[in-house]
Amino acid sequence: MLVLTALSLFVLAIYSCRQQEQSISEEPEVQVIPLDTALFTDLIQQKINALSGHTPFDVRGAKIYADRSLSRLYHLNNFLPLWSNGEMYKTFIKILEEIHFDGLLSRDYNLNLLKSLYHQIDTAQHLDHDILSDLDLVATNSFLLLTLHLVEGKSEPHLLDPNWNYNFFHIDPHGIDSVYHYLSRKKIEYLVNRIRARNELYADMRKTLIDLYRIKANGGWDSVVYEGKVKIEPGDSAATIPLIRKRLIATDTLLEVAPVQVYQYDSGLVSAVVRFQHQHGLAKDGIIGTGTLDAMNIPVDKKIEKVRVNLERARWLINDLIQKRVIVNIASFNAYLLENDSLLFRSRVMVGKPYTKTPVFESTLSYVEFNPTWTVPPGILKNETLPRMRKDPNYLRDRNMQLLNYQGQEVSLEEVDLNAPGGRFPYMVRQGAGPGNALGKVKFIFPNSFSVYLHDTPSRYLFARSERAFSHGCIRIENPLQWAEQLLNDPQWDLDRINRVVSSGKTQRVFPKEKIRVMILYLTHITVADGTFFYPDVYDRDQEILQVLNNPIDEQVIDYKKQEILKVTARTNE
Repeated sequence: MLVLTALSLFVLAIYSCRQQEQSISEEPEVQVIPLDTALFTDLIQQKINALSGHTPFDVRGAKIYADRSLSRLYHLNNFLPLWSNGEMYKTFIKILEEIHFDGLLSRDYNLNLLKSLYHQIDTAQHLDHDILSDLDLVATNSFLLLTLHLVEGKSEPHLLDPNWNYNFFHIDPHGIDSVYHYLSRKKIEYLVNRIRARNELYADMRKTLIDLYRIKANGGWDSVVYEGKVKIEPGDSAATIPLIRKRLIATDTLLEVAPVQVYQYDSGLVSAVVRFQHQHGLAKDGIIGTGTLDAMNIPVDKKIEKVRVNLERARWLINDLIQKRVIVNIASFNAYLLENDSLLFRSRVMVGKPYTKTPVFESTLSYVEFNPTWTVPPGILKNETLPRMRKDPNYLRDRNMQLLNYQGQEVSLEEVDLNAPGGRFPYMVRQGAGPGNALGKVKFIFPNSFSVYLHDTPSRYLFARSERAFSHGCIRIENPLQWAEQLLNDPQWDLDRINRVVSSGKTQRVFPKEKIRVMILYLTHITVADGTFFYPDVYDRDQEILQVLNNPIDEQVIDYKKQEILKVTARTNE
């Protein structure tokens, strides 16, 4: 079923993994080389002390960020090696060699240095305790950094978007003790896999990324070369059909394979094209035009980048175990109503234009209002309504609008100088309820600083478009009365009564009986039960995240995360 828990995103914090653990068996310790514990302890204490006040501290070219956490971990272990056998290093090296399947880069976690130091220890005739202590320290720091990135991302959404208001992840005040629990039991792979399995969306997207890397290793796919405008309809024959057939076979979109050199656009290929269009946010008409061909010609490397970016977005999000939630994915132009793991309802939506973007945020549904009035927002009033009022003296009357002062009293248009220079226009414009109201028959209010809400629209014909970025920022929703029935979830507010209230023309607010979270997201790729979907980056937001993923670790991001952890920990301990 579409989305289900896949869009019900959450972060399973690393620090709570231990609480969910049923049992972890102890493994016998296998020492790499006999250890002089007194010498190692002395060396590691010196290096831990050197970290104080000097982060990031450099160890053989590796930057050590986790100063307090490292000190706590080694204290718990009596300053003995936290990586007590060669198998632990081999396991961690293997994890880092495959970390690109999580959209991350192994160089951020000092893979080459770890391999080099381990090789020196593994092949040495005599143990060099200085090298061993550096190896242990670098491995521990890299492991902490990796788990932090897997839990909540390498980037920091608050620094990329100051409007971001999703909660910071849950922190267990005994979190480092929990990390020590896994390290001391040599269960690092177990912990990493638990973090990865935190929700179906992340796990399924990761499988898609693995498949794309496999396709890339096999040479990717060939472009479908075409010239000028293209329009191939079912039953047509065209020279490009064999190339299209071969392209869809490359990604398993075409499952029933006809001979590649068949030039007719047959029914099997039509079905495959429709699936492809559906999975790329295109009109599902089965007609092959330039838009469909351009989507087919996106290189595998670009698809890999898009999945990497959205794996990062999935790492940012948290679930507060709210049973019922509305999820709007801006990039897919769809809204979903979920309860626990079940999809109850879905609809197409319209979102903000690229220059009036719908923001990403979360809130809680406050009320549903039938036959709403509409107070024109200041920006629209200044840039659109006032210029039209100046040109057309009947503009307000023809649209069931009133000019009001800030006390809500109607003002005669003859009393107002619409051409007065400078200053703020000291009036409001409000549109009465009715068929032409910009909000339609119903609006759904959830408090936020953006004045964004869900609402009906009289321009329903626009829902037929595949890309639906038409609004000033609010979200216009298809089937709004059915949404009202679903969200109120009250036998007294069935569709018949809702229609009677709407027909009355009277404005009425109704408050839901249950808490319903509203989550506005921006995901340009998802993988769910019924397919792998890629959506246009209508707001051009992917590139800045990709840049952070590809660049070296930003110390500003590290400092921000550390400060947030300290704040949350301090509140927890109050």
